Amino acid sequence: MKKFVIAVGLMSIVTSLSFAEAPGAAPTKEGPCKQIMEACEQAGFQKGMHKTDGKGLYKDCMTPMLAGQSVAGVTVDPATLSACQQKRAKHQQKKAGASTPSSAHE
Repeated sequence: MKKFVIAVGLMSIVTSLSFAEAPGAAPTKEGPCKQIMEACEQAGFQKGMHKTDGKGLYKDCMTPMLAGQSVAGVTVDPATLSACQQKRAKHQQKKAGASTPSSAHE
């Protein structure tokens, strides 16, 4: 497991450096979830492509990754994955709290 974590970390660093050095390259997306989305896009996953070729950005890549499953061709730093999972959990809690009706004041 340690070798996997180290390999994933090194690949993440190399990927980041290659984007930083490429002239005219689009800047990398910020935030842990956006970094995962970018890794999915680089592996050929696209929004709305689930029914066409099974390479939908969210259904076939983001959702399985956030559920702890591996996705072929997508490598993400475990710390980034964990940070995104925590961010989404907080968002869901906040969303659930906002959707409960508040008691009316009499």
